[in-house]
Amino acid sequence: MRCSLTDARIPGPAGLDVVSARWQPRRSVARRGRRVGGPASWIERTHGADVIVADAALGSLHAARRLFASLDITAAHVAALPIRDASIDVAVVSGVMSLLAEPGELFGELRRALRPGGRVVITDLWSATAETFKQRPNTFWSLEDASALAERHGLHTEYWAVAEVATGWWSSASMQVNDEITARHSHDPGYAIWREDLDHLDQVIGAGKVVPAGLLLG
Repeated sequence: MRCSLTDARIPGPAGLDVVSARWQPRRSVARRGRRVGGPASWIERTHGADVIVADAALGSLHAARRLFASLDITAAHVAALPIRDASIDVAVVSGVMSLLAEPGELFGELRRALRPGGRVVITDLWSATAETFKQRPNTFWSLEDASALAERHGLHTEYWAVAEVATGWWSSASMQVNDEITARHSHDPGYAIWREDLDHLDQVIGAGKVVPAGLLLG
């Protein structure tokens, strides 16, 4: 089922808020993605869930520990989550799919870690058509291809929601964060790489090649 997200009153990250209405986290939510921790904090505040943040980027982990002290934050690889079998209610994967040319290991790990009846929510930039395409350094998966691959790993598509690129305060907040990073870190060694990646994503978004969306699997 595809849904258009165009209501500027929607308060959460694009795609995540609508699909999250369809799951009920009880104890823990595991989240992956090269982000500072904002979506994980939003889940904690909105749903009252115990949240584990798992990320491979050490810089993101250090920042998340400073900004979101209540979160359980740990280093992890996509193919080896530090989580017991069948121990989480919901796994939220934010900004990871577009970094993976072969996401099979990710789906396998998520299936292993989910409790019976658990859910996976994947938010990212996706191909605007039914065809996956590569534009270095990213692979922009179509929702159809991702759903088919998840199915082969025992995860069934329940719902997906496609958002407008600039919907609500989340987009505005993201712009403010980017401006703050530029003001504080423009002379840091890694800034040029970060800026190049951001400009690359702005280019594919502006060309209409990708859309932000959330995919709910169970």
